[in-house]
Order: sequence, then structure tokens, then C-alpha cells
Amino acid sequence: MDKCFQFDSVLAYPILALVKTIPLTVRQCPEDLHKALKKSAVINRRSLNKEALTWLDAQATRKPRLVTGREAARILREAQKLLTPQEHRQFGEDIETYVKKVRLERLH
Repeated sequence: MDKCFQFDSVLAYPILALVKTIPLTVRQCPEDLHKALKKSAVINRRSLNKEALTWLDAQATRKPRLVTGREAARILREAQKLLTPQEHRQFGEDIETYVKKVRLERLH
């Protein structure tokens, strides 16, 4: 079992924490995401690895935001304005194709 000693100086005194770590590799990271992560790491004075772990931890501990039906409809109307008629039509066709596929899978 790998153990890592982590000293955290956020408080006035260091905290000793035993943390089991597991190696993780990220492949084919989009360039704009990599740049944003790198910029955030520089701003927060962290290594790229530590910043990536911070982002992942924030996402993992984030509580999902509940959206009412009215809010969802408003969000969808705004998103629809961003699509061209052709993209909107393609999006609808893709949804229909997916629904048919799921229905067929349930039958088997």
C-alpha cells in the first residue's frame, strides 16, 4: 500500500495526512483545456499535477444544481438560438436515432 505524507500549511500549523495515491494518466487532452489548466496552475502557484487534482477534486465534491422544468426550458430555448437550422435538424435526427436504438435494446 503506497502512502504519501502531505504537509498542508493552510492553517497556522502543518497537518500530517496519510493519503493513499493511485497513478492517473490523462491522454489526448485538448489544447485549450491544457492551456487553461496551466494558466490556473501558474495563478494558484501550483504544479500542473496539483492543479489537475484540485480541479478533479472540486468536480467530484460538487453538489449537482437542481434545475426546475421552467429553468430547463429557458436554457434549451437559449441553446436553440445558438444552432443553425441545419444543426438543429441534425440534432433532432440524432436524438430520434438514439431513442430508436434504446427501444430496440430494451426489446432484446
